[in-house]
Amino acid sequence: MNDKIDSKELFFGMRSSFGDMVSLLTHDVNNKLSRLMILSDQLVRGAGTSKEMEDKFANTVQDIAMMMRAATAMYLDRDEAELVRVSELVDVGVKAVRKRLDHRCIELIMDVEKFEGLDVLCQAGRLQFAVARLFAFFAKTLPEGAKITVEASRLKDKIRIELRADKSVAPAEIEKESVDIFIVDQSVRADGGKFECVVQPVLLAVIEI
Repeated sequence: MNDKIDSKELFFGMRSSFGDMVSLLTHDVNNKLSRLMILSDQLVRGAGTSKEMEDKFANTVQDIAMMMRAATAMYLDRDEAELVRVSELVDVGVKAVRKRLDHRCIELIMDVEKFEGLDVLCQAGRLQFAVARLFAFFAKTLPEGAKITVEASRLKDKIRIELRADKSVAPAEIEKESVDIFIVDQSVRADGGKFECVVQPVLLAVIEI
């Protein structure tokens, strides 16, 4: 029981700080993050009624913490740009969702050797976070049994990182998890890159930076 109380106190403390941060962001960001806070209210009212609801509650707390971290890096812009290996970026993304992928029987296909020699000049923490959210978006929205192919290549002075699924995603799932896509887009743009994501005929996302 004490653990649950402590978790809720932590959650409300985070929401308070989160609300302060939201007021500093643009109108578009405010709208998207406010939607997440409405969801958190619904989870609080239902917390403890089932294991599934408790898991959703815990995941929401984690998402808010990660979003606060990303917003801090994005808007305070304190980190120095550095060369980061593409293999390290992909590794961060895979580790963030490995359990979810295994649980949903989603297969990850990639040739790590092809990532050798590919480096990106960026703010490491911010781009690592963006890649992790992109992997999370794929893991959460794709149907069970899907396959994700991860590729990377050099295009002149840019690095292209591509995630391609063998299945499409329902529009309702895209809407539900749209905050992930927004975070990826803003993070990549902040480093001077470009991000694109399409859902038909299959789910495909490309980062060029």
